[in-house]
Amino acid sequence: MFSGLRKEQIFCSLGSLGATFSEHNFGADTCRRLKIKISRSFSPLNLLANSSDWAFVWRGRDDGFLTLALDALHIVSDADQLKVNRDSVLQWFGSEPFANEGGEEWGDLSAGVWFLPAITWKLTSDQTILIVQTLSNDKNVLETLKDKLINLLEQALSAEDFTPFAPSLIERSDTPDYAGWKKSLDAAQKAFAEARFHKVVLSRSSLLTLDRRGTWLYWLSRLIAIQEESYVFALKSPDGRAFLGRSPERLLAWKNGVFQIDAIAGTRRRGQGQLVDRQASRELKDSAKDLIEHRYVTQYIARLLQGLGLDYDLLDDEKLLQLTHVQHLRSRFQGHLTSQVDAIELLNTLHPTPAVGGLPTPSATEFILAHEESERGLYAGFIGWCGASSGECAIGIRSALVYDEFIRVFAGAGIVPDSDTKAEWDETEMKMQNFLFGLSDRRTPHPERPTETSDHQSAR
Repeated sequence: MFSGLRKEQIFCSLGSLGATFSEHNFGADTCRRLKIKISRSFSPLNLLANSSDWAFVWRGRDDGFLTLALDALHIVSDADQLKVNRDSVLQWFGSEPFANEGGEEWGDLSAGVWFLPAITWKLTSDQTILIVQTLSNDKNVLETLKDKLINLLEQALSAEDFTPFAPSLIERSDTPDYAGWKKSLDAAQKAFAEARFHKVVLSRSSLLTLDRRGTWLYWLSRLIAIQEESYVFALKSPDGRAFLGRSPERLLAWKNGVFQIDAIAGTRRRGQGQLVDRQASRELKDSAKDLIEHRYVTQYIARLLQGLGLDYDLLDDEKLLQLTHVQHLRSRFQGHLTSQVDAIELLNTLHPTPAVGGLPTPSATEFILAHEESERGLYAGFIGWCGASSGECAIGIRSALVYDEFIRVFAGAGIVPDSDTKAEWDETEMKMQNFLFGLSDRRTPHPERPTETSDHQSAR
């Protein structure tokens, strides 16, 4: 629409295009914003290519648009602080860790962060909403916002297409290795015998060394291209690290007092061919081990909601959710918030669920922190956006941390007394395939790598 227009022409077009200026309470300050909607789209990679501040990417499981939130106007360290300075229009974007802060590897992403963006792009295949906002009290703030919006549009229109290069794999290191994984599961079986918990979710990670640095936009492009019922998310910090993934699991969504929660547990690989795939689905639905694991999660959520005095309905009960590489059992809850329990309180009370921690949660989490060799950081935490009357957060699984020439890929498996060490290792390998599948492998053979199935070998 704006191709070939000069800055002055774009400026004059703002009114006819429905540009709207608004002011919103922000504690003792005021947030002023300018919003425009135009009938064309832009490449998200082009818009993100030169990002040097905080950046957040989100596509909801049911959304028809991709949201990019850029440059932090204001930052808080946890979602509970969003109760202050909230407005029905303003949206915060960010993530919370699983249980505690990540280590040095996580850098600026080592703790939870939520930020109010200066720039928000909402992209569909043929439309764009652009929002610029500021906390400035300058008397010329409207003109300043107009200039910023116009400059952003000019840059977007003139940008050359950004195509990230595909990296190659130089080395892979598993933490723990298979021997360490077996040791952790043996310790879990001992804890089951001592009745310390009923279920624990153990995770592992694979650190991939690549032949190039700064690959987060390549991985994001891969995740966006996947066609399945799951969330796309990415959180990039000013130090260049990015936590990103494609999660199937909603922790909490809310709008106008109505909330929805997912329970996902129980996993099988997607089969090669319809016959094998249907057989894997039947095995999952009939598996006593997977049903027990799943019901630990649904029973926990039901008891929690009842304890908070929240009414709810079970929309789906142990239905099949089929993704690109794996399939799961999923149940969905829907209910109503109250004046005593708002969305942020419910969010913090829910996390972590037995789907990523275990049951009972305190003893399972204690075991995880004592036995896992990698710092989970934001992995298995929650990530999303929050407003006063609406918001949505996914559980940060099927995810990875990207920095320098490395990507650390995370995956976990629910462990119960009937769990098999090799089967759970293979399950975590399946869950890493969004990142591992089709990656060019330039490694030399290593005799000490853990034994893998032929399917896993071909997937690398």
